[in-house]
Amino acid sequence: MSNCSITPVLDDDEWGHIYPTNHSGTGCAGQVFIGNADFCVGANYAWIQFWPFLDFSAGYFSGELTVIVPRPDALGGWSTPFLPFSAVLWAMVIFCTILSTVGLYLITWATLKYVPSFRERILKNDKFLSPSDSFVRSVGMLVLQQPQQLVPGSPVRHLFTALEIVYLVVTTCYAAELYDYLTVPRTQRPIENIHDMADSNLIWMGSSDAYLLIINNTNDPKTLKAVDNFRILPDEQIIALAESGGYGIVVERLMGGHFVELPYITDKFVKLSITMKQAYVQSPLFTYLRKGSPYTKRLNSIIGRMLNAGLMYKWEDDCSAKLLDYSKQQKLLASTRKVKFPPKVLKVDDLEGAFLVYFIGIILSIVVFVVEVCRDKRKSAILQKTLK
Repeated sequence: MSNCSITPVLDDDEWGHIYPTNHSGTGCAGQVFIGNADFCVGANYAWIQFWPFLDFSAGYFSGELTVIVPRPDALGGWSTPFLPFSAVLWAMVIFCTILSTVGLYLITWATLKYVPSFRERILKNDKFLSPSDSFVRSVGMLVLQQPQQLVPGSPVRHLFTALEIVYLVVTTCYAAELYDYLTVPRTQRPIENIHDMADSNLIWMGSSDAYLLIINNTNDPKTLKAVDNFRILPDEQIIALAESGGYGIVVERLMGGHFVELPYITDKFVKLSITMKQAYVQSPLFTYLRKGSPYTKRLNSIIGRMLNAGLMYKWEDDCSAKLLDYSKQQKLLASTRKVKFPPKVLKVDDLEGAFLVYFIGIILSIVVFVVEVCRDKRKSAILQKTLK
């Protein structure tokens, strides 16, 4: 700069707001609009709200807005037996079990009625003669517990062989996936983009509504839901909530990969969190000038020469080395990378789901046994009264 002196104009409202109806404004943008300043320098994104009232310089840098979100919790061992298959696959398994139950029972019934040559042997074999027996044996095939000594050559024997092949494939796929879940630690689905934030109903925080200016007019319902979950709070309250866990904090990432260290991004919060991989805003950065400013053309020429020389990366590295916490920067950067876990050692916790299924089976069998005994006693009592 030459033939001029630099006088800073400060305003506590950060980027601020512009009120064209009474020609007033606050913050950096507002001071330029009302004529108290010639330039608004900072992390000024492509905010279309300011475009009618200010001149934008050429883009001289680029920035991203992302969110530091809670670290995903490890999945509980009780869910292990259900993880290998998705909900759709489990629905297909249940459907196949019901279909095989109906098929085995109907084929057995039809054979007894229309193929007299197999009638005596099927009755003696005593399998698939009732829907309940067919269902129990179909479930048994899921764990490869096939009934023995079926009637050779009968139609039900052919159907059962086909079902054995289907259940063998299903069981093998389940066992392979279960092995994967038992050897590699699993966590809940991480929050990687703004749609995940909306799906998880995450409350995220910042010190200004400027973080929403680019996305708050979108037509995407999930993005709008995430916008509704944003809270503008003072630094002290953000720190208290963030360190308690379960909240997100908006953060800026510069062109060279460095993160802007705001006062509420504390070491304790960083340990509890990960950085969302996908930024929800990516934009070049500008200097704001008065509308029709005579400085715009000259400033754009200077910016072009700086970009051609690659000075922006150099300045970012120098400023980051002098002003930012290197350890915190590395932690934030590392949290964006995919974590590779070593094979885990199995513990009792990993078998919680298996024990859960076991105890549910025991309880159900006891309940059914008691019901059957009570029903049998009731039938006997009714029969005795009838005979009398």
